[in-house]
Parts: sequence; structure tokens; C-alpha cells
Amino acid sequence: MPRRLWVPRDRTAPAPHPPGFAQSLPIPDGAVTLPAVMRRIAGLPAITTTTLTEETVIVERVEAVVEETVVPALLLAPPRAPVAPPPVPPAPPAPPVPPAHERWSPPPAPPSSAPARTPGARPWRRRRPRLRLALLLLLATLVAAGVLLVSRGDGITPAPAPTALTAANVTFDGADVHWQPTGDRATAYLVRVATDPALRHVVWTRTVDAADPRVHVGGRGITEDEQLYVTVTSTWHGVAGSTTQPLAVHTPLRPPSPVTDVTTKPDTSGVTLTWGAAARATGYQVVVASDAAMTKVLHTSAVVHGTKYRVSLRDGARYHVLLRTVRGPAHASEDGDEQVVRGPDSRVRAFSTPLKRLGVPTTPTVHPLSASTVKVSWKPVTNATRYTVTFAATAKSKQRTVLTTTHTSVTLDGVRPKAMHLRPIFYVRVVADRWGLVEHTSKPRTATVLAGNARTPVAFTTTVATYNLLRTQFDDDAGRSWAKRFTLSGKQLRGVGIAGLQETGWGKVDGKRPVSVVAKAAHLKVAKHPHSSTPCTTQNQPVLYASGKFSLLHCGYAKVSAKSTKGIDARYATWVELKNKKSRQTVLVVNAHLTAYTSKHSSTSAVAQRARAAEAKRLVKLIAKHRRGGQPVVLTGDYNSYPGRWATTPLDVLAAAGYTSADLTARSSTDGDYASFHDFDGARANDKPIDHVIMNGKVVATSYRVHVTDSKKAPSDHYEVSAVVQVHRSH
Repeated sequence: MPRRLWVPRDRTAPAPHPPGFAQSLPIPDGAVTLPAVMRRIAGLPAITTTTLTEETVIVERVEAVVEETVVPALLLAPPRAPVAPPPVPPAPPAPPVPPAHERWSPPPAPPSSAPARTPGARPWRRRRPRLRLALLLLLATLVAAGVLLVSRGDGITPAPAPTALTAANVTFDGADVHWQPTGDRATAYLVRVATDPALRHVVWTRTVDAADPRVHVGGRGITEDEQLYVTVTSTWHGVAGSTTQPLAVHTPLRPPSPVTDVTTKPDTSGVTLTWGAAARATGYQVVVASDAAMTKVLHTSAVVHGTKYRVSLRDGARYHVLLRTVRGPAHASEDGDEQVVRGPDSRVRAFSTPLKRLGVPTTPTVHPLSASTVKVSWKPVTNATRYTVTFAATAKSKQRTVLTTTHTSVTLDGVRPKAMHLRPIFYVRVVADRWGLVEHTSKPRTATVLAGNARTPVAFTTTVATYNLLRTQFDDDAGRSWAKRFTLSGKQLRGVGIAGLQETGWGKVDGKRPVSVVAKAAHLKVAKHPHSSTPCTTQNQPVLYASGKFSLLHCGYAKVSAKSTKGIDARYATWVELKNKKSRQTVLVVNAHLTAYTSKHSSTSAVAQRARAAEAKRLVKLIAKHRRGGQPVVLTGDYNSYPGRWATTPLDVLAAAGYTSADLTARSSTDGDYASFHDFDGARANDKPIDHVIMNGKVVATSYRVHVTDSKKAPSDHYEVSAVVQVHRSH
């Protein structure tokens, strides 16, 4: 059983503390220890007084502890039993004594004034344990006083834990930790970082002054991609208080280095990118934009795990590219994955893709659908991204943009040549471009609108042909006589309803009438005055017709060349009024052969060009003289002109009067871009026919054809030109 000490106090003196303050203190067998004294001080009851200051109470409590524990320990502790000396080992045998003359004696020691020591008497050694105990108890008293000063007299109360513990700016090597302080209850805070919630493995500590409740956790012990737990403990002058709950913080991976060496290899369909591997990068992201600020992004790739990437881009444009490095697990490949860490962007690099080669557009096809509507179509142009349709008054005048499209066919409404400052026959072009960077323009196509809208029903349909037969005084390129040539030409005309011939006379040659030779081979009839054998014309521009389909009502011919023009052969026009036997609808047919050249001027001379235009005007007057009411009109002949050959051509004159050529208005065309004159020198696709089938608004051409054959075997230096027409009723 432990002994209990009782230290009496002087009862006459006033008690500084309540009765019963001095209590028995259990002291274990043996010396009084520091832990026992500390436990005794901590277990004392709180002093309740209103007359003493806190410092006085603290002193009284320390005095009570000293009286009840330290003093009894010093006075009543049993002395330590003397320690028996260790046993003396037996002495070795004495060496032999040398003779007297060989022995040496040390000099005598000086006399000492120290008192003689009694053997076995060591009083100072017996008191040493008590001295040590006294010092130990004195130290315990001082520590207890410090603890009581901290507790401020009402027991040891730990400082409360801080609140609102948060972590911000978490990086791979640290984080900023903030908390709400506890006011004046703490003088400092102890921050600890561990790898487990129980704080068994602390890797980082730091003491922070209470005036600045924040700290940057970082440095040694903090590594990337690690789960850490942060706690903050309040302290009061070194005495630990309460601790916060652990705050879990996960450090991310360390960002990879940026890509520094990017190589671009652009071509017409995109760019191939290659780059060197960046440190710590497990993947890359490619970003392509059209501006250097990278705000107009065109392409953003997924995470690329190699060092090469292909981007499909438009040709002929300038682009900008940058690479972003990413780091993460192998499975973290999607953009936005929380496990992926992005590194800095590379430097923005610019490059341009070359432009693809643009093809040249072909000459467009123009079909007038009405008096104000035309349809323009063309073949697709290689690598063209856009087409522009333009109109022009002449082949050399300024083009006027009408429409821009990505299609290869457009229908244009509201086409009124006069209001658009165009001529009755105007020019249409197609301009193809590539992204607006390069463009190619087609050759012009002559076009016009219909002379009128044929709203009346179709009376009949027939084929109208015009054919210039080489004069009888010439042989063809194969050396055939005129009779053979004319017979072959007539056979080509079989199936035609109406035909106008040029350079085919009425007078006999070698006992034969050339026009009769052609008519017989063509199964057609020469136009003659009704009830007479006299032909409608004795000149070189007769009219043939299918007598099974038509009957002749009236006919005649007239001179269209000027009377005073010297050096120009006289030119005539033949007119015939036919009536379709089935529908009984009449049609006025006019056949002419205009001036080719003069004796002093070529076919391209201004004199010849002006002469043809003047002859066309006389044709218009001739038609007006013999046309009855709203009668359909068809013109055939060799006009020795084509659109654009001169400033004002016969076709321009006729178009202005309401007569348009089938090659400009037919809905379909066969070899329509070939010249009708070949001169036995091969077919030429130059869109320059000089032989024409022309009609007014009551006649609509559904098809047009230049009968191209081997020019070396052709019976004439001209090709036959024909058109299938629909003749509408006059009323």
C-alpha cells in the first residue's frame, strides 16, 4: 500500500484557500517522481475566491502543492541503505625480496594537514540522493507554475481549433492553405501535412504566427500526384490546443514541357504536322485557326499520342497552328478528362496551303425561254468554287455581273436587253473562280430573248433548212461535177418541209436546171407562181417545199442591195406564202443571200459589213410589205455574217425588228458551235455560222443543227443548217 503524508498547517494564520485544500497525496514506494507531481497539480480543485487576484491564487496553489508533496518528501524520505563495497580479490603472491643494496625507496611524502578519514565513513555520499530529489521536485514546481499561468487559474483549457480550413492554388508541388483564426485564444498555429488521415506519416510541418492565418505548403516532402491531409493546431505559448479535421488535398501531375520544334508541310488538301517529343508529355492536342490570335478556331484534335498529325484544310488559305502538351494516364485520352494535366502552348506558327489549279470554263449554252427569260448552263469547271454569269452589249464591251452561283445552270428572269443597255443580241459569259483568288472566263456566247411570247396554239411542226450550194461553175474538193454535187445535196434535204437554197440558179446548165436537180433528189417542189410554171424567182435563191404538206398561195422576189453601190453584185430575196394543208395555217417564208464581198473589198471590210446591214433593213421592209396580220414568218439564207462580226450585223438589225436566229433560241442544239462555212478545209468549232434559220415570235425553234460531215467529201463548201420549228396560229 502506498504511504499517505499529512502536512499540518498553522491553523492560526488565515487560510488563502478553502478548507480541505490540503489533501493527502499518495506517494508510491520509492522516490517522488515528476509525473506524479504533475498529475497531482493537475488534479487540484479549482480555487473559487473573489478577493484574490489570479496571480495570488496561482502562487497559493503552488505553495499548497509544495507543502503537501515536496516538503514531506524531503523530510520523510527514508535514507538510502549504504552500499557494500565490492569484494576484494585475493592478492597475488609477493615477488621475492631483493637484497638491501638493490632495493630503491621513494622519498618520503610531505606531511598533510587534512584530517584523517575514518574507514567506511561517507556522509556526503549518503546525502546525494536527497539532493537529487530536491532538485527534481524544484523543477517540477517550476513547470507546474508555468502550466498554471497558462491555464489562468481555472484549469488547463486548450485553445479551440481554427475553422474554415481551405486549400487553393493546388499545384504539383504545393498549395496555399487558409483558415479562420480563433481570435486571441492562440498565439500560433501548427500546420502539419501527412499522407494519411490519422497523421501517422507526417511529411511537412510549419509553425505560423497567429497574425497571418495562412501558409504555402510546398517544398521538401510534397510530391506530384499524391493524396495529402492537412491539419492546423492552435497553440498558446507553445502549449498545443485543438486540431482541425484533416483536409484532403490531391496534388496534380506536374505539367509537361511545351513543344518547341513544330514542322509544317502544307499541300492543296491540308497540312502534315510533325514535332519532337516534349518532356513529361503523354499526348498532344493540335489547334488550327485562321487568325494569329487563335480566336477563329477551325480544328481542334483529340489527344494525339504520337508526334505526327494530318489536318484536312482548304487550299489557298493562310492558317495558324499551335500544339498543347498533355500528361495523364494512358486511358485518359478525351479532352476535358480530370486526370489530364495540360502544359503550356507552343509558339503559334503560320503556314499557307497552295491553291489548286483552276480549269477554264467552256462556252455556256443560252436558251431563251420567253421574251424576258433565258436559261444559261455550262459544264462544271475543275476546282471551281463559284461561278458568275455576266452580260455584255458587245463581245468587247464591259461585262455586267448578273448572278453569282455555285450551280452550273441558272434561269434568269427579267432579262430586257433595252432596259439593261444591251443590244437585241448580247453576249453571255461564265466566270469561274477558286475562293475568289483566281478566276477564268469563258468565251462569249451570243444570246437573245424570244421575239414574243407565242401564247396561241401550235398549228404545225416542220423542219426548215437553208443550204448554200457551190455554184455550178465550180467542182467540189473531190472533183465531182456540179450535177453530182447537187444530187448529193438534194438527198441530204430529204425529209425537210421548207428549204431555202443559195447559189442555185434557174437557168439551164448542161441542159439541166440546177434547182430542179436538187428538188428532184430532195423530193421537194420548186416554188412557182400559182397555176403557172414560172418560178417565184429566176435568181440564185429559190425556195423548195414539200407539196404534200403545203400549198403555195403567193410568191415573188425583190432586190435588197443598194442601187448605187459600185462593185457589189445585186442581191435579191425570194418570198413565198405557204399554207399548211392540215392546219390551214399560213406562213411567210423569205430566203436571201446577202453580200459576201465587193470587187475591191474583202468580206471583212467595212464596206461589205455596212452593205449587209443595209440589205437586212430592206429585208425587214420586204417582210412588212407581204406579211398579213399576225402571220408567222420564217427566214432562211446565207447572210455572210454572225453575231459580233461587226458593230451592227444583219442579225442585229433583224433581232431589233423581232426576228431571231434559231441557233440563238433553239431549245436543243447539235453541233451548233460549228461554223456553217468550211471551204473544204475541215470543220471549225468557232461558233460563227453565216447560214441562218430565223423566225418571228409566232415560230419557236425546238432544235437546231449544223450538218457537219467530212469536209473533203462534202458536196458544197457550206454545211446544211436546219431547225425544227413549231408554227403557232396567227390568232
